[in-house]
Amino acid sequence: MKNKGYIIATLAYSLAILALSLKPVSPVADEGILFEVFWNFMHAPVYAFLAFLILKSFTPSNVKIYVLAFFITVIYGILNELVQSFVPGRSPSLMDVGLNTIGAASVLTFIYSSKISY
Repeated sequence: MKNKGYIIATLAYSLAILALSLKPVSPVADEGILFEVFWNFMHAPVYAFLAFLILKSFTPSNVKIYVLAFFITVIYGILNELVQSFVPGRSPSLMDVGLNTIGAASVLTFIYSSKISY
């Protein structure tokens, strides 16, 4: 572990994602298909940022740390989707898991391949 500040930020951000995921969906609140599509695609940047925070929590010395950050992010996303099956009006979604995975893979690949000093 590298930076306590990033560890705390990662935990806080993870809890915020969980809190929003546990919010029941009102059956009356039908905002339309565009609203639903927008929120579905927001999974990618939300989980990209989570992967970034997880990566920053470690000392990225080699590719193993990037792989670890990827798997932690994806497993968190899967568990988060499973928890939603217990929330009224919510259900787990493979599309959401896929978008979470795309977000995490995208940011980690970008950082690793560009060797950005983040």
